[in-house]
Amino acid sequence: MRAGRVVLAAAVAVAGLAALPQASAGAATAGPALTIDATHPGAAIDPGVYGASFPTPAFAAAANISLSRWGGNTTTSYDYRSDFWNLGNDWYFENYKSKDSAAASPSALDDLVTTAAATSERAAVTVPVLGWVAKANSACGFDIGVYGAQQSVDPWRTNCGNGRSAAGDDLPVTRPPSDTSLPFGPGEVTGMAAHLAATNPAGAAPLYYQLDNEPSLWSSTHRDVQPAAVDGTSLFAKSTAAADAVLAGDPSAIVTGPGDWGWCAYFYFPQDGCGDGADRTAHGGIDLGAAYLKAFHDHDVLVGHRTLSVLDEHFYPQGGGIALASGAGAAATQALRLRSTRALWDPTYTDESWIATTGVNTHVMLIPRMKAWVDAYYPGTGLAIGEYNFGALDTMNGALAQADVLGILGREGVRWAALWGPPETATSPGTFAFRMFRNLDGHGSGFGTTSLPASSADQGRLAVYAAARPDGTVTAVVINKTAADLTSPVTVAGGRLAPTGTRYQYSAGDPAAIITSSFDTSTLGAVTFPAGSITTLVLPTARPGPALTLRTSSAGVTYPGTAALTARLTDSGAPVPGALVGFYARARGTSTWYAVASRTTAANGTATLVVRPTRHMEYSAHDVRTLGPSAPRAASTAAVGVLSRRSTTIGLSHPSIRLRSTTVVRGSAAPNASHLALTVQRLVGGTWRTFARSRVLTSGAWSVTLRPTARGRYVLRVVVAADGTHLAAVSASRTLVVR
Repeated sequence: MRAGRVVLAAAVAVAGLAALPQASAGAATAGPALTIDATHPGAAIDPGVYGASFPTPAFAAAANISLSRWGGNTTTSYDYRSDFWNLGNDWYFENYKSKDSAAASPSALDDLVTTAAATSERAAVTVPVLGWVAKANSACGFDIGVYGAQQSVDPWRTNCGNGRSAAGDDLPVTRPPSDTSLPFGPGEVTGMAAHLAATNPAGAAPLYYQLDNEPSLWSSTHRDVQPAAVDGTSLFAKSTAAADAVLAGDPSAIVTGPGDWGWCAYFYFPQDGCGDGADRTAHGGIDLGAAYLKAFHDHDVLVGHRTLSVLDEHFYPQGGGIALASGAGAAATQALRLRSTRALWDPTYTDESWIATTGVNTHVMLIPRMKAWVDAYYPGTGLAIGEYNFGALDTMNGALAQADVLGILGREGVRWAALWGPPETATSPGTFAFRMFRNLDGHGSGFGTTSLPASSADQGRLAVYAAARPDGTVTAVVINKTAADLTSPVTVAGGRLAPTGTRYQYSAGDPAAIITSSFDTSTLGAVTFPAGSITTLVLPTARPGPALTLRTSSAGVTYPGTAALTARLTDSGAPVPGALVGFYARARGTSTWYAVASRTTAANGTATLVVRPTRHMEYSAHDVRTLGPSAPRAASTAAVGVLSRRSTTIGLSHPSIRLRSTTVVRGSAAPNASHLALTVQRLVGGTWRTFARSRVLTSGAWSVTLRPTARGRYVLRVVVAADGTHLAAVSASRTLVVR
């Protein structure tokens, strides 16, 4: 192996602890002590935190990212049917076919979803909530022929202006949205979700659906169709209606929102500007992020099931020259960039930008703040940072900040995150920051999957993040944020380390490669971390023996859907091929297990069984090899649950009737829906309201006779109630016209 700058030296063993060895090197400054506790593993680290928006193939492959995001300002106006979007305030409010359309079939969005699935990534896609999407033409929102001379025009489309007068003032919007755009309401959202569900390949992870992009800025980014800031009531109604529509089209969807832009939008309502105002007061005087959660909680109580799964906010540090910067900047800017990551988690950190001058909420502590909102207003909601960027990804300084952010996101339990403006190449410093967590050796070796408590006596100098792999191997990422080599004791409590560990190091000394070296962990000592470097330590524990894990492709399926159960058998971390694994099942809420099937493990140690649950089930896997009397078997896995959602159909005997005539709404529900309550709901003002009630017949069929008392269009759906064995069934929508 190529030797790195870290060398080893002897030290004294401490009872119950294992410290990393390091031989003497050149003079180094004493660094803060680093401690890892392997005795108290924390929560699983969601791989979704290692995501990026619109990644290039080169970056995605080298960084081994876990999530590809379709998002940003233009996706507010994207029409999946034509592959057109409006560039809004980003570029002269012009309609364009998607930039990637030449490589997409049939659309750039479809291409992103299928590419993500093919490379074992999850896709996060933005669905329009504003209500308008671009027409499939080259129209623009501020045509010179309509609005006259403007401050700036597109040099390639000289009829398209920037919507500002020569003095730089916003021109009043005098034309309707229909000049450039088509209506896009809940029905179209359902169609989009159904299309994406069909596009996402079988077996791929369910899609994340973002409820639009930065709605507090609609009146700026898309002011040609939304000239006034949206009020809270309208925003919440649009968002809950869109969430219902997404789940109607894709029952496996994971809905996230609001994906708002930053500090002002965490606390204040768009119509109030960046401060307290009448709209905030009208919604109980609570923060906008909290009010968004409360609106969804109240909505979900009414509809009887959760629609919002993840609270998503964006974060860009507000210090000058930090976010989205190319180049590291002056020494003071570089130091500020590395401190700015504390705004994500540290309740003692006062923001060092204009936020400090506001006198309120100057300790951003975004992730703890989001957790507090969730605890108070909608417990159980996950967290996402749907966009972020700390800049300078083309420099070592930016790579250090990016690595720090990835460590924070995993440690703090964020469910998914997506870097905006990721590096384009495999050799960018920012790409190496991802590799130190996701692709150390170029073959997918990376950080552990279960968080371990880790602490530094000075996180500002040496930041440390630790995790355990499924085989018990301890991994630690250490980031030296200083300009000096630092020698620190690194101790691992509660684990007996194997004799040999591996060190992966990325630094300015060799900015085009990760330097790999091995060391003897039987000699305890101190570790020198080079100035401005990222080091990943891989510390296998002494022969853990056989281990068996079980995962499911989906935690919930809609009848008669399937889920794939994958068991993996390892011994000392290595896969065990050709071994027999037994799969067992029991109905949730019961205690009796029964054998389902047995499978033989493949070369990678995995065995897969496809199941079709007809009710809520739990599954486990057992090591059922025939072994000698002294050979150990792996312990059976913990129970893995798969929830079953009933399915239901809906039809109208007469889709168009005269006033006070009748029509019969009918369908069937499966499986085992006899006598369950059902509700016919009507979409009114973006909210589903109860229109009629009945019960499912013994045969599983149902019907309800309706006699509307007013003319109009009735958008109807049916919800069959959940019970102890199934989730509620939600039908597609049908339209009744009353003449």
